[in-house]
Amino acid sequence: MVKWVLKHNHDYKQAAQKFDITYSRAYAWTQKYEQANDFGRIRKTVFSFL
Repeated sequence: MVKWVLKHNHDYKQAAQKFDITYSRAYAWTQKYEQANDFGRIRKTVFSFL
């Protein structure tokens, strides 16, 4: 679901309808995914200097 949202320009309303979930759930899951992904990139960058 999250990858679909990202591919479709963060269209949470459409995602909610397509996957039969609430708008807020689609938004929350996408935000958590993006935050975790950003953290992973930061971690890789930091450890590459060690």
